[in-house]
Amino acid sequence: MLGFGVDAVVDAVASIALIWRFLAEAREPARAAQVERTAEGAVGLALVALSVYLVIASLRSLSGARPPVVGDLGLAILVASIVFLPPIALFKNRVAARLDSGALRADSVLTGVAAVLAGISLLGISAANGLGWWWADAVAALIVAVVILREGGSSFAMSRGARGRAAEK
Repeated sequence: MLGFGVDAVVDAVASIALIWRFLAEAREPARAAQVERTAEGAVGLALVALSVYLVIASLRSLSGARPPVVGDLGLAILVASIVFLPPIALFKNRVAARLDSGALRADSVLTGVAAVLAGISLLGISAANGLGWWWADAVAALIVAVVILREGGSSFAMSRGARGRAAEK
């Protein structure tokens, strides 16, 4: 549940980077490519930060044999996230393809990750309470962290690689 909450903060930071990207492009179209690369790198770094956090939190949970804890409001937020975030992630991905925006594509991954983390949290809570598998949430979060790290690293590398290619021209 904590990983899901941290993801929400990271997602907000990435959204701010995207808002800046689109505002800057609207004001100065000549800088669009540069601003896109910067925003893509920022979102990539946000994904890497989330991955690192998930690994640390999961290892702490596993080493302390702590089951996930959540209240009624937390459960409602998890369920709402599972319902609403996947269509939002798909929409962002489609718009990113139309705009050829790596930054928005990375943000769509971040939104999709939030939905996955909500699902993992809900399954982890269910497995802990129903089956006594206190470790299920933490192990699943470690798996998600690897995927997030790959996506974030790729987005950051693309932003750096594109910048390097532009400087060579």
